Amino acid sequence: MKLQFSISELSSYLDEIFPQVVDQYRIVELQPGFARVAQNVKTENLRPGGTVSGPAIFALIDIGMYILLLAHIGKEPLAVTTNCSIDFLQKPNANEEIIADCKLKIRKYSRFWRGSNKTISRRGFISKILHNIF
Repeated sequence: MKLQFSISELSSYLDEIFPQVVDQYRIVELQPGFARVAQNVKTENLRPGGTVSGPAIFALIDIGMYILLLAHIGKEPLAVTTNCSIDFLQKPNANEEIIADCKLKIRKYSRFWRGSNKTISRRGFISKILHNIF
């Protein structure tokens, strides 16, 4: 799997096509079949009790997968999520950056691409917060 973008090229392209997420996510690492994306947790991402909301975590997973797909297929802004299942294993702390490690096994079925396996972790912790499959 060959990458179509560098981190800086993909970040610029995302800013252009997806202005709603500018400065919310950061591409930390990008390799064939792998992307690490970080989200700085903000007050609007929190639920009572000092935990990050499920929708905020899902958004990180979704944008992480979008980043990984774009890195491989190039300028294809209409790539969309069609299915996602999440198993929440622990609650993330509100004052920590959360990281999505996205791993992709690309299989092309007609005009559709399929990818899988994202893990969210807290900065400095080995344990998983969740696991999901696209």
